[in-house]
Amino acid sequence: MSRRLSIFYSVLLLIFASPSLLSPVTGDLAGDRQALLDFLNNITHPRSLAWNESSQICATWSGVTCNRDNTRVTALHLPGASKNGKEDHVPLDWETRLRFLIGLAKGLAHLHTQHKLAHGNIKSSNVFLNSKRYGCISETGLALLTNPVIRADSSARTELRYRAPEAYDTRRSTPESDIYGFGILMLETLSGRSSMDDKKEDIELVVWMNRVLAEQWTGEVFDLELVKTPNIEAKLLQMIDLVQLCTNRVPAKRPEIAKVVEILEEIERE
Repeated sequence: MSRRLSIFYSVLLLIFASPSLLSPVTGDLAGDRQALLDFLNNITHPRSLAWNESSQICATWSGVTCNRDNTRVTALHLPGASKNGKEDHVPLDWETRLRFLIGLAKGLAHLHTQHKLAHGNIKSSNVFLNSKRYGCISETGLALLTNPVIRADSSARTELRYRAPEAYDTRRSTPESDIYGFGILMLETLSGRSSMDDKKEDIELVVWMNRVLAEQWTGEVFDLELVKTPNIEAKLLQMIDLVQLCTNRVPAKRPEIAKVVEILEEIERE
């Protein structure tokens, strides 16, 4: 897939994926063993966490095995959900983008409040659009199971752009770092720009946004499809304010996910 594709073409395509087996992930549980076990014990069924309306979680576990040295996870993508791809490019309207973000926020809220866990790997390739055009989250819990090798390739650089500043070195995930990653996804969804865009390879998306806003060129932040949509200017300004809150460099100043859901749903009702 071309890295030049804008976010509404490369991430939120309305295609239906047939069930496909993920490559097994193996990694050292280290200090997260208990968190994983608590997570598995608290879901409805220890081998299945399927997407539903309340949780917005899109990940189906087909097996988790643990021993003293490592853990192995095999997961299935949820049927009936769409993931990033290159087929059937469909421009997304304002309502679809907003519902997508509401779905993702509810998914994070389910993890943060019901299971007291951080997702740990919020990025564009881990989100789906379901048949009702709500966003849902995949690879739920997988970040707990591995300590990824730090790479120097382009994919690693891309992942860093979703990572909160405080997590660059520690690679430790928190609800606050999830909120930062969610803020980046919000910005991608609103701007039509991707963190994977070659032309902006040396400029972080948040830095670009702040420069544009500092020059009072607010309209330049938003994708043209949104700019052309009538009667949503005030809503777009509310959205960009929320992006700035979520991507604050100080973790304690970022909103909790419940507040994010509340704001997004209020914008939807207006």
